[in-house]
Amino acid sequence: MAKLQALDGFDDEVQVLVVGAGPVGLTLACELLRHGVKCRVLDAGNGPTPIAESRALGIQARSLEVFDDVGISGELTSRGHPLTSIDLYAGQRRLTRFDFAFDGLGTCYPYLLILSQGETERVLVERLRALGGCVEWNCRLQELRQDEHRVTAVVQSEDGATHECPASYLVGCDGAHSQVRHCLSLAFEGAAYEELFLLADVEIDWPLSPKQAHILITADGLAPAIPLADGKGWRLIDARGVSDAREEEQILERFRRLLAESPFPQATIRRVIWTSAFRIHRRVVDRMHVGRCFVAGDAAHLHSPVGGQGMNTGIQDTYNLAWKLAHVVHGFADERLLQSYDDERLPVAKAVIRNTDRATRMVTLRSRPLRALRNLVASNIAGWVPLRRRITRGISQ
Repeated sequence: MAKLQALDGFDDEVQVLVVGAGPVGLTLACELLRHGVKCRVLDAGNGPTPIAESRALGIQARSLEVFDDVGISGELTSRGHPLTSIDLYAGQRRLTRFDFAFDGLGTCYPYLLILSQGETERVLVERLRALGGCVEWNCRLQELRQDEHRVTAVVQSEDGATHECPASYLVGCDGAHSQVRHCLSLAFEGAAYEELFLLADVEIDWPLSPKQAHILITADGLAPAIPLADGKGWRLIDARGVSDAREEEQILERFRRLLAESPFPQATIRRVIWTSAFRIHRRVVDRMHVGRCFVAGDAAHLHSPVGGQGMNTGIQDTYNLAWKLAHVVHGFADERLLQSYDDERLPVAKAVIRNTDRATRMVTLRSRPLRALRNLVASNIAGWVPLRRRITRGISQ
């Protein structure tokens, strides 16, 4: 993608500099502009996430409510696929259907919206342009310094030249390997899980309905299959954690064996869209801002993708922060308001890490007796309405 036209020159001070143009940074920029805050957005990449790499693909109810304010929920829902139930299988049969229990949540979006991260980013970029902003791609943060009046970021642009970019505030939305977090010397305590997770976005010939997600319960663990928004593709996930597969063909062979042992042994992978193998981390910063600099999303907290809360938690970080920055910038509040970002969002991040850690440990159990107990509980969970409500509430925030 060609580099978008820059805003003003690098020497012109803006009110907020946003580093990172994924869903989190783009949401922040849109909200800042909507509140009348002059901002600029820099990203080290050359464009949005490729459409083929679906990556984060579940938008939760509360995030859709945020996107109502941003002005894009309608566009997102028109492109996405609403998911309201999961079928569970074990051995050669379907055990039950788990229907999400959205009653009592008071939301206009009683579902999980399935949409690839690349599509979500493109909708946000279009909205950013409509609000008068743009993303400056191929701009990499090198270092930053700050005093009581401003932040100065040293940025390397596409031509290799370095520039000083002054701003009243800076927010790092630059992901797991955040340069902003590194520059601020923020502790990022936690650990990696031993298990290797495998993903494959594929088209499959099999009889499963794309209206539901499906989970295969095996002796080794759980293997979800999630329909993609186009109605043709599927996200296969091997969360059993006993593989050293890294290359695409190794990953696909792992999934072929899984399908052969499923209730659908004749299922055939006919097209490969994208594959990935990765270890997941559980980490969190000790604080989410230092002086005039803030971190949000994966730059501030990492956790298991079980439950699909990573992108959603980051989106809600920036929704919390945007209006506070706007109030301070416009003189409606003093800077003490900004401390409430830490006070409110850090406990949320820690709670998400705790909950997803428990869920991940359940998915990757190694003890045969405990796996058998887990599978028994999973097969009977559909009838426990209070538990269904609790699970739905937990993943919808």
